[in-house]
Amino acid sequence: MSKYETKGGQVTQGETYTRLMHHLEEMQNQCCVMAHLTRSMSSSKQDNALADGWIAMSELFKRVQYQVTTLAQGRLQ
Repeated sequence: MSKYETKGGQVTQGETYTRLMHHLEEMQNQCCVMAHLTRSMSSSKQDNALADGWIAMSELFKRVQYQVTTLAQGRLQ
């Protein structure tokens, strides 16, 4: 069984885009979980700064999702 959906034996752009968006969303969610766990384990300034970094990474992945969507709009229609 192939890892990718294919048409005529070739990987499709639509399926690859869907998988990419899924992974980016999962990364965003897991960064939020890491931020929550970091804050809940300790209240030191260093841990709060680390948690803020995880939130920043989550926002970065959100922006990457937007950029990927913008790039793909013309190609997947």
